[in-house]
Amino acid sequence: MRDAVVAGGAASPVLFAETRHAGGAISRRRPEVSFAAREGGRMLELVGLITSPESDTELARRFSETWRRVDSRLAALPGYLNFVEGHEKIQIARQAFDAGTVERLRAVKDRYDPQDVFRRGIPLGGPPLA
Repeated sequence: MRDAVVAGGAASPVLFAETRHAGGAISRRRPEVSFAAREGGRMLELVGLITSPESDTELARRFSETWRRVDSRLAALPGYLNFVEGHEKIQIARQAFDAGTVERLRAVKDRYDPQDVFRRGIPLGGPPLA
């Protein structure tokens, strides 16, 4: 992870790399909790700052290289939804929930947010995630 943040000749757009323990209560499955990915013992969060097209490219390169290096130690689901944004969140959301949970969450979303005011979270509206 150190290489993701400081390696290479160019200034790094990576602000930090953080690993967290994910066992204990977070690893126990409970039907009333919707998120399914609970088998990983640790979580890795990489955060960067994009200030230019070049820093965006460099950030993607560093993140990709870090994920490649730790891939064999990752849980089957490639992320924890609280730690991802944008296209990655949409991708991961497709794997995070079983069909019954998606339908339950969509029903809640339709009932309490029919105008889609809260649309920056997990994408539950529109076409099926699967």
